[in-house]
Amino acid sequence: MKATTVGLAGSLVPAGLAPGHVGGRRVPNRTFQACAPAGALRSSTRDMARLLAACLAGEKAPLHAAITMTMQRQHANEEMGGGVGLGWMLTETAERPVVWHNGATAGSHAFYGFSPTTGAGILILANVQKGAEALGFALLGAKPAVPVRAALKNAADFVGRYPLVPGLLIDVTETSDEFFLKVVEARVRFTRDAAGRVDGLVLRQGGRDLPAKRKQLGGRTQREGRLRDCAARREAVA
Repeated sequence: MKATTVGLAGSLVPAGLAPGHVGGRRVPNRTFQACAPAGALRSSTRDMARLLAACLAGEKAPLHAAITMTMQRQHANEEMGGGVGLGWMLTETAERPVVWHNGATAGSHAFYGFSPTTGAGILILANVQKGAEALGFALLGAKPAVPVRAALKNAADFVGRYPLVPGLLIDVTETSDEFFLKVVEARVRFTRDAAGRVDGLVLRQGGRDLPAKRKQLGGRTQREGRLRDCAARREAVA
């Protein structure tokens, strides 16, 4: 895999590296330091095809034993459904299981998946920030795992606007005490005051906690936000 590198801060940009795009606008290619494992890998379709071939090469392949070990279930993937291997996410459907992973930075997105049962594999590398998971699973003739979601009776308690830093905020209309982001390794945990009311959240990403206090959502009162969400849910049920 001669075209696979790590985009550390200060490193040379590989020749032919496609520029990223967000909303039709070109953005600089991202570089990393401590969080390099979470988004610094750069590769080519040719290199990734070599890796895909190795994953599907069969029992006589030199790396078969090592690759098979990475696909063994380590624990349940509660947020997304299925299981988690060593670096892989697993759908675990009996007729067409899929081993897969994805990744994204501001301006790029990748999906990599294969089925050991059918021998089919797919790789999607895009220099645009748009998810390709649905397309990837469809091309594999499979469906992603479905997470088991508990019914939430107090969704309106979380409605609000949470400014993290200048220029970055999270608007919440309906959720639970904790949820995760599919596009990056990030998690949000809501906090409560002494009376048990939601008063803020903490974004955890890259080993760092970033807190934010709860404010009104878009200038509306919390009661207005609750009424709008309740009306939307009634319409959805109807």
